[in-house]
Amino acid sequence: MRAIKINTDQKTVEEVQVVTGPDGSQLESMYELIGNDCQTIEHVFITRADEGAVGLYVDEEVLYKRLPGFAVRINGRTQEISGNALLVCNNDEGSLVDLPDFLKPIGVRNLVYFAR
Repeated sequence: MRAIKINTDQKTVEEVQVVTGPDGSQLESMYELIGNDCQTIEHVFITRADEGAVGLYVDEEVLYKRLPGFAVRINGRTQEISGNALLVCNNDEGSLVDLPDFLKPIGVRNLVYFAR
């Protein structure tokens, strides 16, 4: 699945692929993409698109790790996030689907403000 990674370590925004494992799960791929020894994730809802719900998956235990963060501004709302994140799209059944074509790394980068 096409996703966008917001990397606070390198202060970059890039397109990535979430891979489905042999067990049919995408969790291991998401843990690896988020990095920083991620073992549990949390979903942060951002907005709706025709394709489904667009949101961020973040490391649920990031506050214990004291990682740098960022703020993202979408639809007039600012959300502060700690650590790396994956911008993804979920369909109405909750399954991951490709992000809408209009979401590109360069456009997302213009909405992200990295902590210093």
